Amino acid sequence: MLFASGAASCVLLVSPTSGGAHCGFRGADTACGACLKERCQSAIDAICLDDPAGVLTVLEQCAAAGDDACARLPSSPVATCTTTSCAGFCSPKSGTSTTRCEESFLAPGLACSCQTEGAATELDCATRTFPRARCCAPAGWPGAALRCACDAVACVSTTAGCICTLTDNLVSDTSAECKRTPETHCCAIEERCECRQRACSGAEKEYDACNAAALHCPPGTTEVASCSSRR
Repeated sequence: MLFASGAASCVLLVSPTSGGAHCGFRGADTACGACLKERCQSAIDAICLDDPAGVLTVLEQCAAAGDDACARLPSSPVATCTTTSCAGFCSPKSGTSTTRCEESFLAPGLACSCQTEGAATELDCATRTFPRARCCAPAGWPGAALRCACDAVACVSTTAGCICTLTDNLVSDTSAECKRTPETHCCAIEERCECRQRACSGAEKEYDACNAAALHCPPGTTEVASCSSRR
C-alpha cells in the first residue's frame, strides 16, 4: 500500500509483513541508500509526511549518488544519522577504487579495513568517515597481501580507572574517552592508554585523558588519513 508524501518522489510504504509504515526514497538500492534504510529509517520515517526543510529531496540526491549532496543535508536527525552511521558509504568520491574496503562485522559504522585483493568496493574507509578511528597502514601499503585498518577507540572501566584501546569490536555506546582525575594518571603507549593511580613509566606518555589523541598505531604500522585507495 502506498501513500504520497510531502517529497517529490518519496512514498510512505506499509510493510505487508510487519504492518509498519516506512518512508521509501529514490536511491534506496545503492550502497549509500541501503545503509540509510538500515540505520536511519526511523529518522527518515519521522519526516516523511511533514518535511518543510526539504531534507528528503537532498537525501534522495545523496542516496542516489553518494556525493557531496550528503554534506548538504539540512540540520536534522537524518543528517546526524547519515554522518554518524553511514558516512563511509555516503561521501563524495573521485576516481576509481583500487581497494576492497569493508566495515567491521562486529562494529559497523565504527571501524573498517581495506585490502588490495578481491573486487574493489566504494566504502570510504578513512578518519573523515569513521571519526572515532585511527587508520594504521603497514609498510608498503597499498600492496599485495597487506591490510590497512581503521580501528575505533573503545574505553572500558576498571577497578583502578579505565583502559582505552584501538579495536574493531565495540558498540556505538562504548565510551571513546576517559579523563584523568586528581587521583589518577592517564598513560599511553602505542594503541593502549590507561588511567590509573600508578604513575606513567618507561616509554609511556602522560595525557589529560585517554582518547583518540592519546592512542597511536601499533608497531609495524604508520598512521594514515585513509585506508581507501583510488586512482
